[in-house]
Amino acid sequence: MQRGIRFALLGGLAAGAVLSCEQSITAPGACPEFCPIGEIQLIDTVLVGVLERDTSFSGYVEPGVATAMQVLGGGAAVESHGLIWFAPFADSAAIDSVTLGLVVRQDSFQLSLVILGRSPDVTGLEITVHRISPSVDREGDFATLAPFFEDSTIVAVVAIPDDVSEDTVTTIIRIDAFPEFEAGDRQIALGLSIRGGTPAFASLNTRESALGALLTRFVLVEAGGDSLERRDLRSPEFDGFVDTDLPSPLAGSLLIGGTPSSRTFVRVALPSFIMDSSNIVRAHLLLVPVEPVLGAPSDTFEVVAEALGADFGAKSPILSLPDSLLVAAEVGVGTTDTVVIDISRIVAFWQATPDQVRTLVLRFVDEAVSVAELRVGSTRFLGSEPMLRVTYVPPFGFGR
Repeated sequence: MQRGIRFALLGGLAAGAVLSCEQSITAPGACPEFCPIGEIQLIDTVLVGVLERDTSFSGYVEPGVATAMQVLGGGAAVESHGLIWFAPFADSAAIDSVTLGLVVRQDSFQLSLVILGRSPDVTGLEITVHRISPSVDREGDFATLAPFFEDSTIVAVVAIPDDVSEDTVTTIIRIDAFPEFEAGDRQIALGLSIRGGTPAFASLNTRESALGALLTRFVLVEAGGDSLERRDLRSPEFDGFVDTDLPSPLAGSLLIGGTPSSRTFVRVALPSFIMDSSNIVRAHLLLVPVEPVLGAPSDTFEVVAEALGADFGAKSPILSLPDSLLVAAEVGVGTTDTVVIDISRIVAFWQATPDQVRTLVLRFVDEAVSVAELRVGSTRFLGSEPMLRVTYVPPFGFGR
């Protein structure tokens, strides 16, 4: 049975303007005989029941291919560890742009991490760097990799200045911190964690952002009987993060975000008297969280609604629209406030192209870069179902 549409008038009927005339001695006609007597109305209303067949799907973006990684710890309800596998080193290193020389001595490593963001209200934040065996399955989960995050595997601690929001931090690591390096395939794998008694997070760039971590080996190379000091650089061949499982969602809730990322699809069925005959001034999608937003304390993220080019399930293509047609809503972890997303330009696009499918996909702007997950009510979640708030001008009545 088709769901009924419920209207909630928020501002009543706002009279935008009442048309009036003024007598003119030189005009051929007389007012008011030739003036319309109707009035323009601006209606602001919340529509419940115009969103239907909403569904969530998971598995779109894995943390291993995201543009950032989040390291979260310090007693947080959810924890995450960063992972980096650097490209293998060799027995030789570059002397210049065309010449290689045999490495005769290795001194130390310098690890550089690019910080994107951090907990704003935590001082003395440090990232603990751990040694991971390169032969371990890099696709392992949090529990599988847990043994590599013990005290015995710590090779360095990186301090993040309290006033840093975006910057590069570095630390020196001794060669002997990696006993398998000489005998193995000369590959370094590292784990990143945050410890302490205060929940805290740090977000770092990954290789997918083209500005990820960097590992520099300081060496002496042989060149024509001389030994030259050189820096031998390696970037990651894999990076990402693993996190503990989130609590199970409530029945009837929709999921957006998380790892791997989830997206929600919502079909929109606005009444024809609004879509076909009215001038829509504004349209906002209202999403009601059914529990506090999960994630790192004090973290924020952006949710965006996009139009589909066709609607045939989880792999439906997103319509390629200019960025100017998309408006994201910022959401804070821990909030239960209604999430309001401006879809005015998408609705205007639908009005201009009546044959276009009217389905929205909701996702994080940056997917799988954090543990954050937004859980909102579906159309089956009574009292927390998604709604549309529409401000429109109905057809003008010219009177008699």
